[in-house]
Amino acid sequence: MDIKKTLIKYRIIPTYTEISLFLILYGVLLTIFLDIEHNLEMAYLFIQNATMYAIFFALGAIFTIYYAFNFKKVPSEMAKTFMIILIIAIEMYAAYLLFIYNSKTPSIFYLILAYLNLAQGLGLMLFLRAKIIDESNILPINAKPKEIIIGMIGSTILFLFVNYILKTEFPITFSILITYAIVFNELVSSPFLNQKPKS
Repeated sequence: MDIKKTLIKYRIIPTYTEISLFLILYGVLLTIFLDIEHNLEMAYLFIQNATMYAIFFALGAIFTIYYAFNFKKVPSEMAKTFMIILIIAIEMYAAYLLFIYNSKTPSIFYLILAYLNLAQGLGLMLFLRAKIIDESNILPINAKPKEIIIGMIGSTILFLFVNYILKTEFPITFSILITYAIVFNELVSSPFLNQKPKS
């Protein structure tokens, strides 16, 4: 039995596309601007104390943006590796934020979300280490400009709704945008693209 195919079938390990990866990064950037001074300070500490990881994170972000808008190129194996590392870093950062907020304002909801993000981040790290996930988990689909734009519009509307109407806390907004990019964007975008969801 192919363990990897079974884990993907039951969504225990995820697959990504150029669009979902870019929208995750886009969601991160949107939420960073909510409290830019605090987040720039945290970024400085991250670079100072974990320089190598910061470099990997930056390379993952650069490759993600490059391949999202370079519509005729398929990501290289090296680029995909950095993009996977970027996802792991974002999941871990989301968990960290939720634990921080939970320590200030205890909430079972924050705690559950924090452990879910932590489990996803650690799970991806372990799967990467065990070579259960690799570059093949990023599926090149040669995204069209329209798909990227519709995805960005959907993420922006969701961001405005949860942040300014529901008035969710920063880490909740962060987690919602990540989940939307991975799980719901394709479903929401499909009617506007006159196509059926691939999954």
